[in-house]
Amino acid sequence: MKPAGSTTAGPSSEVSPSAALSPQERKQQFQASVKPLLQPSTFTGAQAVNTLVQKIADFGSQDVDSITRLEILTKIRDSAGNHYFRAWSENPIAIDITREWLKSAYTAKDDESMVETIMPLLHVKIFRPDYDRELTSGSIRLLIDYPFQSNPSKLQS
Repeated sequence: MKPAGSTTAGPSSEVSPSAALSPQERKQQFQASVKPLLQPSTFTGAQAVNTLVQKIADFGSQDVDSITRLEILTKIRDSAGNHYFRAWSENPIAIDITREWLKSAYTAKDDESMVETIMPLLHVKIFRPDYDRELTSGSIRLLIDYPFQSNPSKLQS
């Protein structure tokens, strides 16, 4: 029995839990934390987007492997409604993650699993409510069209 007022956490527990984890353990912890956020019932809107993108940002968006990216993007594409896509399109962190993932997928010429994330990324962009306006404004058009114009073989994949 512990004395009153004592805790099990000492000063050493102040260190970030992920700092003591191996890269593989950190990855597993991230995947476990994201999995509940990818259930069809959780794609509810702005708060759901905030929670997911914050977990991705905390882990490091570029550190998310291609298989996990593909799972996240596929679940969003298949389960989210317009309200979720609108919230995604209005969240600056989500926009940055999408842009970074699209750029890294394009530049990963020798990593086929990373290239496979391009189509789900485009689906996430296309299903956004403001896609038509954004496409005609040219801001996203360059990001989507230029890579394929400079490397038409990606279209055949």
